[in-house]
Amino acid sequence: MQKSKKESLYARNKRHAKNVKLLSIAIFAIICLVSLFSSDGMIGQSIIGATMAGGIVFSFPKELGLTDKETAAFDAIGQSLNAELEKREKGYITEQKLKENSTAILKEYLNDSNLSPDVIKRLEDALKEQGIQIKALSEKGGVKTEFKSLGEYLKENLKDKDFQKSEATKVSMIIPVDSVLATKTTVLPNSFTTNYAGSRIPGYGQIATAARKIASLFSQFPIGADSNGVIYYTDQTTATRNAAARAVGDTAGSSVLAWTGYSQSLECISDSIPIAKEMMSRHSLLEAEIRNFIMNNLLLKEDSLLISGTGNTPEIKGIYTYATAFNSAAYTGFKPKFAGLMDLIVIMATEIMKDTNYMVDTVIINPADALGLKLEKDSNGNRINIQLMNAAGEMTVTNIRVVESASQTINTLTIGDFTKARRYYGENINLEFGYNAAGDFAKRIVTLLGTMDELLLVRNCEADAFLKSTDIATDLINVTSEIA
Repeated sequence: MQKSKKESLYARNKRHAKNVKLLSIAIFAIICLVSLFSSDGMIGQSIIGATMAGGIVFSFPKELGLTDKETAAFDAIGQSLNAELEKREKGYITEQKLKENSTAILKEYLNDSNLSPDVIKRLEDALKEQGIQIKALSEKGGVKTEFKSLGEYLKENLKDKDFQKSEATKVSMIIPVDSVLATKTTVLPNSFTTNYAGSRIPGYGQIATAARKIASLFSQFPIGADSNGVIYYTDQTTATRNAAARAVGDTAGSSVLAWTGYSQSLECISDSIPIAKEMMSRHSLLEAEIRNFIMNNLLLKEDSLLISGTGNTPEIKGIYTYATAFNSAAYTGFKPKFAGLMDLIVIMATEIMKDTNYMVDTVIINPADALGLKLEKDSNGNRINIQLMNAAGEMTVTNIRVVESASQTINTLTIGDFTKARRYYGENINLEFGYNAAGDFAKRIVTLLGTMDELLLVRNCEADAFLKSTDIATDLINVTSEIA
């Protein structure tokens, strides 16, 4: 009976030991393998790298009570685990499969071993501590940290009283964590000596220029190739109108009418730039960029000349030059109090239209002077809302379109019926490549030449359709009513 009780107790202890073994293997698999193959993959990659250099070495102190046979079995699982790691490194198995295979190998070893529950508990604690240290290294991104081997942890935690076999000799267990997780120099963006990587933005940036607005204000008329670059026109120069009421039998009034013929020649605007042939053959977008550059230069100059061109060859005559200066000192019409730019525009438009059938439609001012319209206030400091937008989204003053242009000199303006001005052109814009006489052919240099021929015509008989202010500040003073 006593013997039966002893056997029953032995069986119960054996079952308990087996359960502890299974618990140990579960913890071992979770801590070691999951730590090794963490989300960032750094530790797992380091362990795999170590297998290529000789694998991971597992060994235990013999104080744990391992026999030679058990030690050999333990060495065998180390080789099996290394083999599984090598399969993963070569891509033969997945990471999940590696975990499953490793767990099975360790479970088989512990099931076949007969370690005491206390020894397994010590082993479990040591493995847990080792897993925590490995995980910490992973979270630090491979920062150099000093680790103890698993054997050293076991030496510190196991005491002689815990050994089952006092005659057992010591056997070390080495896990070279430091060699596996050797600190590497962190790769940073500035690690490149010369870095050509990046996203190339296509095209070439352009320096800002003044907006071109003037040419579109006029009606456009082309001149044929056989025109000899000259236009002819005839205007009334004398118109004496003597119509009058007459009694029966009286002589009718007698009027006089005379004409004069005029001519005007096209003027040329040109620009050029020398270009090495290699620039066009090696940079596919550059040719178009240079063409646009020359065209833009021509149009900017045209914009300026269409306002202030002198009319003396080779310059065309601009609309400001055509216009008659407003004599504000002689103005006798209505004068508002606190006159502003809006008032001056309306007064000058009235002076043009009061004795004619002209319809003033446009005024050109410099953007700096346009502030007088946008920010003008009355004597009480209240903003005067005089800007009304037309259907084209342009600012207007009493239906007169306001055109802002940097080509109009500050403190001046041009106003009138712009249907009475016409732009005539021959070659609107012509671009051509060629060599000059200075030996550019041998130097592989070509010249891009851009030209345009045009003139602006305001007929002599319609010159009074335009007025200009040569000094806005002075004119404003002259059209302001004296305050009593």
